[in-house]
Amino acid sequence: MAAVDSRKKSVVLALCKHLQLDSSVIPADNFDNDIKTLYLNIAAASGQEVNHSVEVLKWVAFAEAFPVALDASFENLKKLNDELSDKSVLLGNGLKPSEADVVVFSVIHSSLISISDTDKEKLPHVLRWMDYIQHKQELIGLFEEILLQKPDFDPPVTKSIGAVEADSKTNKTEQSIKNTNKPEADISKIKQS
Repeated sequence: MAAVDSRKKSVVLALCKHLQLDSSVIPADNFDNDIKTLYLNIAAASGQEVNHSVEVLKWVAFAEAFPVALDASFENLKKLNDELSDKSVLLGNGLKPSEADVVVFSVIHSSLISISDTDKEKLPHVLRWMDYIQHKQELIGLFEEILLQKPDFDPPVTKSIGAVEADSKTNKTEQSIKNTNKPEADISKIKQS
């Protein structure tokens, strides 16, 4: 039960940050509600127009049903990984995180922190998404940072202008030599029609 209460607190803090709402305006008795009710209450308290589409509520339900047990949560993380394989954020709104991203991030964070590095390697899309959300929404102060091992980037080596010009001259010289070595076509052998 403590893990569920902790999740709800995480959802409240993250949603309030996302919606630019002071979390102290959310009454403590709201924590007795399910995550969907928390989401709807916080959205209403924010005074902002918030998306309550079926798709958002689907992800809120996913967060509500997300298991606390690590073994069971890993199976759900694999499903989420498949879902994120072709998009940057849950609702596919380009690169703009939605309330659904914030709610799901808040709920799965503790599970992702707890799994082994070997299992994390099996979730590249979830890790990419978590890294994006934690930085884009500035959630690192509220949540432990999920460290992502990013590959080193080695930019392609560029040639200096002098080297490019030298290569160009070499190619022209080689082309001239090839042209002089070709026998001229004997025009007299070509029949005229």
